[in-house]
Amino acid sequence: MDEDVGSEHSLLTTNDFSPIDIGSFVHDCAPYPVDSSSSGLIRLSDGFMSDVSDVSDVSDETKVYQAALVRENTDSLISNETSVSKYEHQAAPSLISENSDSLISNETSGSKYEHQAAPSLISENSVSENFHTSEERFPVISCLLNDQDKEIEVDDDQAPFDFSFLQDDVPLYQDAPITFHESLVSILTLVLTFKLSGVCLQSILQLIQLHLPKCNNKFKTSLHFFKEYFFNLQSPKEFEYYCSVCFSQFSSGSSCPKNCPQSSTCYLIKIPVLDQLKTLFRREGFFGKLNFVNTHIPGQFKDIYDGEVYQDHVKKGFLGNQSSLSLQWYTDGVALYNSTNFSVWLTYLTINELPYNQRFKKENVLVPVIWCGSTKPPGNLIMNSMHPELKVLSLGVNYDIHGTDSKKIKIFVVNGTADLPAKAMMLNMKESNGAESCQKCEQPGEPRVNFSGVRIFPYQPVMTLRTNENYLKYSKEAHSTGKPVVGVKGISTLSMIVMDVIRGTAIDPMHLIGGVAKKLTSLLLCTKLESKKWSIASHLDTLDKRLLSIKSPAHIMRGPRSLREIAYWKMSEHQHWLVEFAVPVLYQILPRRYFLHFCSLVAAIQLLSSDVVSEEDIQNAEKLLHVFVSQMADFYNVNVLTMNFHVLLHIPQVVRDLGPMWVYTCFPLEDLNGIVLNLVHGTRWADRQIATSVQTCLGLPNIVKQMKDSEPKNFCIHLMNRRKFSNNAVVDNSVIIGDKSIVSTIPHDVQTLLDENNIRLSKAYELKSVKQGKFIYVSQKANLSKCKDSTVAVYRDENTLNVGVIQTFYQGYTCYCSNACTCESHIYVLVNTAFKKESFPTLIPGIVVPNIHEYALTNEAKLFPCTSLLGSCVLININKKNFISMPLNSKERE
Repeated sequence: MDEDVGSEHSLLTTNDFSPIDIGSFVHDCAPYPVDSSSSGLIRLSDGFMSDVSDVSDVSDETKVYQAALVRENTDSLISNETSVSKYEHQAAPSLISENSDSLISNETSGSKYEHQAAPSLISENSVSENFHTSEERFPVISCLLNDQDKEIEVDDDQAPFDFSFLQDDVPLYQDAPITFHESLVSILTLVLTFKLSGVCLQSILQLIQLHLPKCNNKFKTSLHFFKEYFFNLQSPKEFEYYCSVCFSQFSSGSSCPKNCPQSSTCYLIKIPVLDQLKTLFRREGFFGKLNFVNTHIPGQFKDIYDGEVYQDHVKKGFLGNQSSLSLQWYTDGVALYNSTNFSVWLTYLTINELPYNQRFKKENVLVPVIWCGSTKPPGNLIMNSMHPELKVLSLGVNYDIHGTDSKKIKIFVVNGTADLPAKAMMLNMKESNGAESCQKCEQPGEPRVNFSGVRIFPYQPVMTLRTNENYLKYSKEAHSTGKPVVGVKGISTLSMIVMDVIRGTAIDPMHLIGGVAKKLTSLLLCTKLESKKWSIASHLDTLDKRLLSIKSPAHIMRGPRSLREIAYWKMSEHQHWLVEFAVPVLYQILPRRYFLHFCSLVAAIQLLSSDVVSEEDIQNAEKLLHVFVSQMADFYNVNVLTMNFHVLLHIPQVVRDLGPMWVYTCFPLEDLNGIVLNLVHGTRWADRQIATSVQTCLGLPNIVKQMKDSEPKNFCIHLMNRRKFSNNAVVDNSVIIGDKSIVSTIPHDVQTLLDENNIRLSKAYELKSVKQGKFIYVSQKANLSKCKDSTVAVYRDENTLNVGVIQTFYQGYTCYCSNACTCESHIYVLVNTAFKKESFPTLIPGIVVPNIHEYALTNEAKLFPCTSLLGSCVLININKKNFISMPLNSKERE
C-alpha cells in the first residue's frame, strides 16, 4: 500500500517571500557545473567561487556536455510554470542566492525530511560550527580502537583544555628526550597498531604517569584530553545539529525550534573532500598508482572501466583522459551500542582509477559526511551536504602532485552502492516492502497474504526497466503531487550528482548473495518443513560431517562452521558456503531437480564474479538466473520471492553497466563500517569523538611524517610498518614464507623436468610456502595445519587452466656464489597434477558450474614458474571422491 504523505505545504522563498529563481534552483541541482550561457542557467555565484581559488574556467566542451546533462536531468524535473510547493518533495534548493539572506522559509510543522530536500547549506546566519585548526589535511578513515566497555565512561573531565603551552612542542618534562607531541603520537600509534580499547588506553596513560618525574611534568592522564589534543590538531570540520523527529536544524546547545516531542539531537559532521584529495595527491607514490586511461576490449568486463556507464563518460570526453577521475559512493549505518538506538552513518567515496587492491585501503578512502543520532538520515540531507564540493571537483581543481608540477583534474561521481534500505533512502524511493520499490524495474509486486509489511515479487519474464529519464519524470510528478509515483517519493539530490543514477547504482552482491544463500539453505534445513520434497533436514548430521571436514585455504579467514549455527554466520561465510562449499556438500543428498536448481544459482554467481567476465558469460548467467527465479514458486513457494530473489534478474545488466560483481561489493567498506563500532567510548561528546577518531586513524601516517627525525618517529614508523611478512624476501612477485634449505643434490625426476623446460640451475633452495596477492600456497611437506589446507592450486599452462597438488617450491639461481647472495633468482613449483572427471550440471543444458569439479589426483609431476599460479583451491573429499573448488576471483579479500 502506498505511504500517506502529509498535505501541508512548505514554500521555498527569498527574503521578500517571492518565488525563488528557477534558474538558480536548477543550476544548483545540476550534476556537473553549468555556465550561465547554457540553457539559460545562472552562473555559479561569485561568492562561492571566490572561496575556491584553484578552480579553473570551464572549457567549451564541458559547457556543451553539462548543458545537455542539465536538460536531461533537470529540465524534465522542474519547469518555469511549476510552483515550488511541497518542500517535502523538492530537490535541493539554491545554495547561494545573490538577492536573499534567507533561502528557505520552512512553514511545515514536523514534516519528515525523507521527503524533503536539504535546507540551505551556506548562509550568513549559518548555525553550524566550523573548526579551523590546521592547514595540513589528514586523510579520513575509521579508528581501530576496540573498547569492550563502550558505554562505560572512563573519563569525567568536561572542561575545555588550554593547549597554548604546547605551541613550541615542549619537552615532556625538563630535559626529557621526548616532546609532549612525540609522546602522544607514539601512544596513539601503539593503540591503533594493536587495536587497544579505550579502557586499556586510559590505563596506559596512568601507567606512563607513574614512570615520570612529578616536577615540571606536562603529561596528562585524561582520556578526554588525549582525544581533544588530536581533535585540535586536525583539519576543518563542520558540525550541524538536527532534530531527530522533524530534522529542523538548530545551533549547538539548543533544541528543536518546533519543540517536537521525544526529540533528540542528531549530528552531521562534514569533512572537506577537497582537503582530503589534496592530501592524497601530495602523498609520495599516490599519483603514479592512478590508471587514468585503461584499455577497453568490447565484450570483456575486467573492472568498472569496461562497464557501459564508465564508457559513456569516456565517449563524451569526461573520463579516459589524463585529467579526470571518477568516484564511487557508498553509505550505511552501524549501531554503536546494544542498549540504545544511537547509530553512525558514514558516507564513503572511493577512487575508481586506483588499482582494486588500493581502492579500499583505509588511507585512500574519503569520508565527506558522518551522521550520528537515533534516527537514520534523510538521503537528500546527506547528499546536499556534499553537493557544493562535488560541483567544484567536477569543474576541475589544481592539485599539487608529489615530485612534480601541479595538475588540474576533474572528478565526477559515476556510480555507487548500498544495501536495499540505504539505496531507497538515497534514491528517495519506497523501501523493498512497498509497491513498485525495485530500483531497477517497475514491477509492483504484491503483498504477502497474512504477513503485514512483506511484499513478494512473482517471476515475470518481461519487465519494464527503469530508465534515468523515467525516474526523473516520476520524481517531478511526486514532487508536484506530494504522492509517490511508480515507487519514487520525490526528487533525489543524488540524481543531480550522478549522470545516470539508475544504471549507476549497483545491486550490492554482499547482501544479495548472503541473503539468498541464507534463505535458501534455511528452507532446505527447516525442521518444520520436513514433509516437503526438498527438505534435507533429516540429513543435517551428514551435511555437518561433510562441511566440517573441509580444510579451507589460508585466504578464507573463517573455516566452515556447523549448519546448526547458520543463524550466526557472517555474510562472508554465507558467500563461501554458496559458491565454494555447498555444491559438493549437497551432492547426492539434495533431490536431483532441486540440486540442479541450486547449481544454476551457483553457476550464475561464479560466472559474474570472475576476474574477467565475457558477454557470453553474462548471457549464460542471465539464462540461469531467469530459470532459477522462475522455478522458485514451483519448487518451493511463491512467498519466498522477496526483493532479494527478484533483483537476481537484474544482476547481469548491472555487470554490463558497472563491471564484475566484485567491483561494487560492500565487503571492503562494510569492514570499515564495522571498525566504527569501536570509535566511541561513552555517550558524551559523541560527535567530537567520532570526528576525531575517524580523521586520526587515516591521518596517522601524515602526523608521523611531520614529526622531526627522532627516536619516537622511528618507533612510530616501525609500528605502522609492522606487517606480516614485511621483511620477507620477494622473488617473482612472490613473498617467501618460512625458512628455506639448500638443496645439495637436485632429485633426478626434478632435474629431468628442469631439462625439459630448458632450465639450468647452479644452485637451489627448497621453500615451504609463498604468498602472491591474497593467496598463500603451501607445499605438502610443510602443510602441518589441522584446519587449513593451501596445497591445492589452479595454474595456467599455456592457454588452459589446470589444477595440481603442490609438492614443493624451488628457488633457483644461475650464479656460482658460494654464500647467500642477492643475485637474480626464480621460483619454480613442483605439483602432482589432477585431471577433471565430472562437472556439475545446471537446469540449462550445456552450462555447468564453472569453478567446481570432481578431479582425479595423480602422481604425475609437473614443474612450472611460480608466476603461473592463479589461486589457492578448496579440496573437498566426500565418499572417496575429490571435489576441487577454484576461487571466485583474485580480487576480493576478507
